[in-house]
Amino acid sequence: MISDGAMAQAVLLAFLRLVAFFVSAPFPGPIVPPTVRVMFAAGLAWSLTPNTVAPPSGDLWIAALAELALGLSAGFLLSLPLSTFTAAGELVGSQMGLSAPGLSDPYRFRSTIMGSVYTTVALAVFAAGEGPSRVAVFLARSLELLPPGSATALIPDASWVIGAGAQLMTAAVQVAAPVVTAVFAAQIVLAVLARSVPTLNLFVEGPALTLSAGVLGFVASVHTFVPLVDRIFGARFEELAGWLVS
Repeated sequence: MISDGAMAQAVLLAFLRLVAFFVSAPFPGPIVPPTVRVMFAAGLAWSLTPNTVAPPSGDLWIAALAELALGLSAGFLLSLPLSTFTAAGELVGSQMGLSAPGLSDPYRFRSTIMGSVYTTVALAVFAAGEGPSRVAVFLARSLELLPPGSATALIPDASWVIGAGAQLMTAAVQVAAPVVTAVFAAQIVLAVLARSVPTLNLFVEGPALTLSAGVLGFVASVHTFVPLVDRIFGARFEELAGWLVS
């Protein structure tokens, strides 16, 4: 067992790591008030900090900055899979013609409605599945494998981050492909109708048909989100765990 002062330092450093994690992590997300996230991080730090951890050997301020950097990095890396669905939604929204408001007022309309829809659905699937339990297990294992105060010894390794970025780009294309294909098919139908029915007003019927095709494509492909979210986030958790033990 360690002294009360060393234990207090360990709990403080664990709290800094966890609160930084919850600032940048996709779960519980910005919809949860900051006060609740801080209290949640404090409770987890008090309950998850190992009783046999040694106090930091160096400067406490350096150890605190290292814990903040570790928490922010881990949360940011876990937020990348959610950005995959956001990028897919933005691609779909632009194909459906929903990016026009951003051209007139880019400060107010920074993203299309489909980008928000894809992000919300992916976050809901993550929260309804094994996402929260995986987050809890990862945080507990991180404090066990890399005790508070030892984050300064962690060696940054960006090699797997580059590979993960390529995988996430591929996943974004896979997510958006069904809707983009449906919209493209609708545009082909419009082109054929424009040639066969010259009196057809494409400026009136075109947007409605394109939007309807996009919505139908999204409804038909939303069932694929569950295994995709599980696979993408599972791979990121495994890579983060491997980074901590490296």
